[in-house]
Amino acid sequence: MREINKLHHQRLLVSIFISYLIVLLPGFLAFPQTDLSIQIYNFKADPGIKVGYPSGWIVQETEMGVVIQEKNSADTAGLILFLMPLEEGVTSEELANNMISLLRDGTYPDITPVSCQSHPQVPEIHILDATLTADGMTFRLHTWSLADNETGVGIFSGFYAPSYRYVFFDVEKLLTSCMAPLFK
Repeated sequence: MREINKLHHQRLLVSIFISYLIVLLPGFLAFPQTDLSIQIYNFKADPGIKVGYPSGWIVQETEMGVVIQEKNSADTAGLILFLMPLEEGVTSEELANNMISLLRDGTYPDITPVSCQSHPQVPEIHILDATLTADGMTFRLHTWSLADNETGVGIFSGFYAPSYRYVFFDVEKLLTSCMAPLFK
């Protein structure tokens, strides 16, 4: 009889554990987004300027560009894309550093660059990784900057997510999908 109660108790614990996993795990894990359905957003200020974004995400146009969020919550992931006129001779690296300074002087005083390099396939793009805190959470930010001195336009784009969710996104694919419509 005692063996039956012990076996029943073990089965009950396993069933409770599995129930918790089924309920809690989807909230903690977001699997990599491999098959993105990309929508095109035309800027209101200039409908000839287009950016890509994942279907279902929320697009907000600003004076400098767009902020695209997967949802309206503190722990959201998102994309930013800013377009700006450039002074002659500004490099992609200088553009990245200027934008990080603007973000530091504005909303994110603790933004800290972690690494920087040229993009391996497109050396004209400067990559800068940083961390920042918002709403009490640590976020990771991965940016691409491109200074086009021929047209006098700078492009600063980035992907951000809370550190604990960042690894579940295909960041390069998201940034490429966001920027690609600009060049078509």
